[in-house]
Amino acid sequence: MKKIKRLIMVLGIAMAMFLVPVSVLAEDTDVQETIEEAKDGEFLEFDKKYTLSGAANHIVKFKVDKTSVLTWYNYWDNSYWLNIFAEDESKVFETGHWSGECINKNQNRSFILPKGVYYLEMGNWYSGEENFSFKLTCKVAEDNVIYNSTPDIRIAQVIQPDAMYDGIAYGDPNYVKVKLEKGKVYRIYRNELKLKDINYTIFDGEKKEINYYETGVDASNEIEYVSFEATSDNYTYIAISGEVNTNYQMWIVPHDGFFNDKTSWCIDGEKFDCHVNYEGYVFVWDKKGDVRCFNPSGKPVINEFKCDDTYTYYFQADGTAMKDRLTYHPDGVHVIYFDEYGHEVFSNFANVKKTIAGEKVNDYCFFDVFGYLYVDVVTYDQTGTVLYYANPYGVLERGKWFQFSETVMCADGTPWNGAAGNFGYANADGTLMTNQYTYNWEGRYVYMQGNGVMMYVD
Repeated sequence: MKKIKRLIMVLGIAMAMFLVPVSVLAEDTDVQETIEEAKDGEFLEFDKKYTLSGAANHIVKFKVDKTSVLTWYNYWDNSYWLNIFAEDESKVFETGHWSGECINKNQNRSFILPKGVYYLEMGNWYSGEENFSFKLTCKVAEDNVIYNSTPDIRIAQVIQPDAMYDGIAYGDPNYVKVKLEKGKVYRIYRNELKLKDINYTIFDGEKKEINYYETGVDASNEIEYVSFEATSDNYTYIAISGEVNTNYQMWIVPHDGFFNDKTSWCIDGEKFDCHVNYEGYVFVWDKKGDVRCFNPSGKPVINEFKCDDTYTYYFQADGTAMKDRLTYHPDGVHVIYFDEYGHEVFSNFANVKKTIAGEKVNDYCFFDVFGYLYVDVVTYDQTGTVLYYANPYGVLERGKWFQFSETVMCADGTPWNGAAGNFGYANADGTLMTNQYTYNWEGRYVYMQGNGVMMYVD
């Protein structure tokens, strides 16, 4: 209690008589403060500049109401070190007494802490008597950031799978934890921005070490990954270490036999060049000729349409693009088609190999500018001179006499004049016979008009 009274007295004198814009916590340079002594003291105020005597170690108490980023600012002319203890007096952060990792003038050190009461220990790197000043700030931690000061596995920062995080390596490990599925293989990807090493140590839910990984990069490939199997449905802990002040990005995704490192694609250890990289999405070909797509986080795209700026694909539940198949447009009305390469067909003919139900066929069809199947439509080719007829099933009539339906239309949605219910003849290539005489299936002499409609002559 004498100590507390002395602190209050000193603070009052400093503010009232000298108008010094700082709060003096202690002047006594003969006493080494302890956590037990600090427990009876007042909580430190954030964003306030304090001055302490230089020769002694000092411990002050502060409180964090929500997981937050704390930043310690040093205003002294020389180096200083600091430690942080949890309420149970366990050390959760340190700069190092004798490691040379102390903090110099006008430098700061940031760390993340969960909700709780903590004790900040500060000490002079040197033995001088000169007072020093500091400030501690606190702000709620942002999403998708791994801060460089969680050196105790007990306060590991929670991160989410399938999300990219920015971080700064500190030298000594800092810890994160993530909920994963037991027995499933995951990959940690990292994009290291300064071409330095980033290392990982994986721990299970009981904080038992599973494996240690050293990763490095070369100038041709800045993306690296490590693979591991989750051994628990509880948290998996990861210690991240690397050269001090190395900026990096990392993300964790399930490994299903495929992975994307943004410069190449691999399966079972064999690499393939990217087909295209568009807006962060990577399109690649496997050994079977199937195209796959990975999002900017390296996760396979499934059950979704994606365009690579040239072609449109539909990626199925297994991650492969639909090929040689009719299917419904998302509107549930129109029918579209993906060719043998997985490309959706627009404004062109296609030899359809499979129907919507999956039956094997060999039908020629035409798809308009929207990719919609022409049904019961007479259309010209790109020259505007040759006619084709897509019957009510969407199939081009070829190599036979046929009858136009009662509702046959032209491409603009208007009736095809004179065709309804009448006959026409489609050549083997699907083009309609026009402007010529011929014999029909009855042996009668007929004339095929310019609209493809048969007219009796005899």
